Amino acid sequence: MSSDNVFMENMNEVKFLKKDIKAELTEKKSRFIAYVTPVKNEDEALDFIAAIKKKHYDARHNCYAYSVGGMIKSSDDGEPAHTAGRPMAEIISKEGLDNVCAVVTRYFGGILLGTGGLVRAYQGALALALSEAEYYTLSPMFGFHILCDYNDHGRLTRHAENNGFIIENQSWSDKVEFDLYVPADRKEEARKAVISLSTGKAGITELGSCLK
Repeated sequence: MSSDNVFMENMNEVKFLKKDIKAELTEKKSRFIAYVTPVKNEDEALDFIAAIKKKHYDARHNCYAYSVGGMIKSSDDGEPAHTAGRPMAEIISKEGLDNVCAVVTRYFGGILLGTGGLVRAYQGALALALSEAEYYTLSPMFGFHILCDYNDHGRLTRHAENNGFIIENQSWSDKVEFDLYVPADRKEEARKAVISLSTGKAGITELGSCLK
């Protein structure tokens, strides 16, 4: 069994599947049945793959690709190398999907498809399923925990609102604390703005990358 790892191509916006989908196509008498499901982690993906293999124990191949945290793994499950799992992984990457698992089951129809035909069939079955999918999207963000004076709080929150930044978990005591989430590619710009608007008095702690 071959296995390939690739990374997401487009991390500007990540799409997530809302619910399970299924599609089927026939190519030269071979049946290609695509199953796609949202997953939270790699264990869920592997459990899904195992369940489909059990369901279609009599099939010639159960090829798969899944993405968790931007890392995509795939398997040709006995098909010629790079004719099934990797082409499916390429579809997932180009669609910007994450936390998703796809399995395409093939029942051999007696006619050889050739490498090009296999690639088209596996990608076609997955693309057909995804054409009916419902998604929600999230964007890569970077979080900071901010500790500031009351006088600076207004300036910082106005700047955040004007730039579409996200403020969460505000609390007030002798100072004001809150979490600030900004687009990942504006991380340094946001840090400099906090320093400037608070004249260097605000405390800034990095919370790290996330999706919002």
